[in-house]
Amino acid sequence: MVVALWLTTVLNLVGAFAFAPLSSLGPGMAGLPLEVHPVYLWSLAEFIGLFGLGYGWCAFARRAPRMFIALGAAGKLAFFATLAAYWAAGALPFTAVTSGSPDLWFGLAFCVWLFQSRGAEA
Repeated sequence: MVVALWLTTVLNLVGAFAFAPLSSLGPGMAGLPLEVHPVYLWSLAEFIGLFGLGYGWCAFARRAPRMFIALGAAGKLAFFATLAAYWAAGALPFTAVTSGSPDLWFGLAFCVWLFQSRGAEA
């Protein structure tokens, strides 16, 4: 689990940088619209970055509160599901789904960890 936390820390911090309005990497590479007000991109970048710092702290401390991992899993799966739904509706290219696939895998890994660690202190 510690390795998954370090990897998702990197994923989130890179994602935060990519979505910050200083860069068009994230939205452009993911096939997302670029024509949005910068406040939305900053908000998204901040949210992604803060969770990245939280994952990093959990990895460093070698202790992950179940609620934080559950919220992380739900957020990652919801983000992937949103991209997949918009792709299925024809509103996003398939690259949006593929760019969100690490969130799917980390979300599933977090769910597996939550299931396997039921009743145990995290």
